[in-house]
Amino acid sequence: MIRVTLLMLLMLLMLLAGCGTAPPASLYERALLRRGGLERLRRTAGFVRSSTGTLRGLAYSRRTSYRYPNQLRVHTEFEGTGTVLEWVFDGRHGYQQIGDRKLQLGPEQARIIRNQCLDESVFWLLVLTDPNLTVAELDSAEFQGRPARAMRVEHWSGYSRELFFDQDSSELLGSQGLTWTQEGRVMTTTVYSDYQYQGGLRLPMSQETLVDGQPHARETHHSIRLSGIPEAEEFQFR
Repeated sequence: MIRVTLLMLLMLLMLLAGCGTAPPASLYERALLRRGGLERLRRTAGFVRSSTGTLRGLAYSRRTSYRYPNQLRVHTEFEGTGTVLEWVFDGRHGYQQIGDRKLQLGPEQARIIRNQCLDESVFWLLVLTDPNLTVAELDSAEFQGRPARAMRVEHWSGYSRELFFDQDSSELLGSQGLTWTQEGRVMTTTVYSDYQYQGGLRLPMSQETLVDGQPHARETHHSIRLSGIPEAEEFQFR
């Protein structure tokens, strides 16, 4: 009898231990776990990323500096043209520099670069930790021909994106939503791929952008540095 009781107690303890390691229930939890965990994401203050890509057939190299939640500097050099384009958002105002010309952006253009900050937050999945955004899980969906799970994120400014995740792994496949551009609002789709670990986080090293369903830009990230994040002064208009 004592032996049977001890065996039953051991089985009960094993069952309770198994309950403690049950997989996360919600898509929100699974997506964060796949990315590297909530606490590691919350410690992400920003990054410096070096990339190359093509935009409407033009090759470019790019350096992106981002300081969470809303400071961004994007320095782009187009190959063979000598054109250098720089966008800066300091958290309140947007600026642009093309060659030697510098100007502060008006409200509509500033909205474009502010939304780029939010797009970077999507890239990192920091949108899921941002109190300024609301997150709602949607029904099962399809993304680029693949079955997916989806959620919608919305910002008080009107920014809205649907995020699509692999049904099995909860990896972020991409995002989709209306984007403000200089030509007006267009439907933008971003497809993420080639995931690799950087600083303990699983990040996409390649992304493609479609505008109204047509290929628009493709970018490959060669390095993503999570340490030595630029100070706030880096994002001031120079």
